[in-house]
Amino acid sequence: MKKGLRVLVMTAVVFYIGVFFSGCTLVEKRIEEYSEEKEECRLNPDNVTQFTYQEKQYTILQSAASEDETGSWVGYIRKLAAVDENGNILAQQDMEKLSFSSLTDIADTEPEMAYLISFLNVYLNKDDSEKVVVDVNDERHEAVLTASITDKDTIYDYRTEGPEPEDSFTVNQANCTQLLMGGRIYQITDEIIELDKVGQYLDIIPKTIVFDEDTKQEIPEEQLAQIDWYGDRQSRQRRAQWIFGQICEIKNTEISEAVAVEINYEYHIAAAE
Repeated sequence: MKKGLRVLVMTAVVFYIGVFFSGCTLVEKRIEEYSEEKEECRLNPDNVTQFTYQEKQYTILQSAASEDETGSWVGYIRKLAAVDENGNILAQQDMEKLSFSSLTDIADTEPEMAYLISFLNVYLNKDDSEKVVVDVNDERHEAVLTASITDKDTIYDYRTEGPEPEDSFTVNQANCTQLLMGGRIYQITDEIIELDKVGQYLDIIPKTIVFDEDTKQEIPEEQLAQIDWYGDRQSRQRRAQWIFGQICEIKNTEISEAVAVEINYEYHIAAAE
């Protein structure tokens, strides 16, 4: 495999992929329940900017969708796509079945791969019934009926990668129970916040992290794959697995004071220190 492709795979977690480790049957069950009654949408293998929803083909636009435009969650794609320079999909991997080895396998078996693009959920568009909203990498984009595309529409450019905005949230590498944003540290608490108190969408961290409960440090993939034959290492290590999701405002609370962060499909209060 080319060095550049290996680097691409190693940095794939920066994008909207979230790593679900093999054998996590409980996680897979929760995902299945979470997606109940949502339609499975399918990517166009010949054009990564297109997918089908309700038997209609949509094209993803470059324009980002705001929270005000995003309506009800109606479908999901939940695929990681390996794409060549021309936008053809070479391979697709189910997001909930991703592992470090499956990522490297994709790059090893697809020498023409130039990009890894992740897709999650599909939503209605509150303002335009002819459009939907779709999660692509770490952003939400508008998508319009392919048959309605005009010269004024700019199709999503899968070849570009922008830098992380300064106001984006990240997980503190020194302590996985904390978020970082704009120079602030937010401590994630055990306190669950009800959905009616969750405010506007702010950001998303679509990844799964397994960490040591004592050190709060993320456990490397290679260590997770090791078998503790003699029971003298992993048996003493207390592990936690957090599936991160959306970060939202808390109603009647300043962002500088606290936010709501989705952990294992429940919203927790993350308080600024």
